[in-house]
Amino acid sequence: MYSNTKNQNRQFSIYSTLIIVVLFSACSKPIFKSKWLKEEAPSQFITRFETTKGIFDVEITREWSPMAVDRFYQTVKHRYYNNTVFYRVVPNFVAQWGNNDTAVLKYWKPFKLADEPVIQSNLKGYMSYARSGKETRGSTLFINLKDNQRLDTVTANGVKGYPPFGKVIKGM
Repeated sequence: MYSNTKNQNRQFSIYSTLIIVVLFSACSKPIFKSKWLKEEAPSQFITRFETTKGIFDVEITREWSPMAVDRFYQTVKHRYYNNTVFYRVVPNFVAQWGNNDTAVLKYWKPFKLADEPVIQSNLKGYMSYARSGKETRGSTLFINLKDNQRLDTVTANGVKGYPPFGKVIKGM
């Protein structure tokens, strides 16, 4: 009789654990939904970044790079950049960051942005997507720490320029 009670307790424990796991996974926010990629950004909006070094606000302008702004809007709205780190800061050049969480990155990374022309110059405080070749923008951002107009026309890996789509308006 003792071993039967012990087995029942063990089964109850296993079922309880499974129920808790199912409840937590059902209540957690999804990492990615393809319908998010269809969301269009407003023509202009402000995004606040909270960092361990303070806050900064970026004013986003869709007219400068519509595809970049839509992607930025989608990723910010769905918390893609939450808990990310600035992993590259080059004094007098750029501060760069993106999401390094492989569970999140694997869903967003395949959806790259087409290249767009540079309409606004890469001045101090202006934000752009980094890229590694043709149509590879979409996850890594940088802010210019000084005027970097050469990034407007530089050709790297077959693509000309890095189009800014926002500028820091507070906390630079």
